Amino acid sequence: MLSLEELKEAKSTGRLARLGETWEGSDLKHVVWKALDEGRDNQLYQLKISIVDLGYVDDESVEDGVAYILVTIPHRGRPVYEFLVTAGGGRVEEGIQENVQRVKGIRNVVVDFTWEPGWDVNRVSNKGRRALGL
Repeated sequence: MLSLEELKEAKSTGRLARLGETWEGSDLKHVVWKALDEGRDNQLYQLKISIVDLGYVDDESVEDGVAYILVTIPHRGRPVYEFLVTAGGGRVEEGIQENVQRVKGIRNVVVDFTWEPGWDVNRVSNKGRRALGL
């Protein structure tokens, strides 16, 4: 999982989320990360903080025009989390699918959810911490 801050830092080191990936071969992945950074958790409607900065995006890969996004759920007590995926169902803003689908070169978006690794406050980026007042 990389925040945009970490992604910018990765450019200087030549590393991305997976060992062996280089910045030069990852243009599409970089743009998908930017699109993910536009996604918000509508339950935190008063905060302008992305799901990337909240630490929800656990992994992202692109293969043959298909973006695979793995999202870690903040806590097991949250009964509804699919609203992160798409607009509607009480969602005000566009979700992961709409944001990533706009990326040129992406023809499909697959979003999976996981409880492992579990989410905790350590996953929140520095930008996210400032927005949350931590």
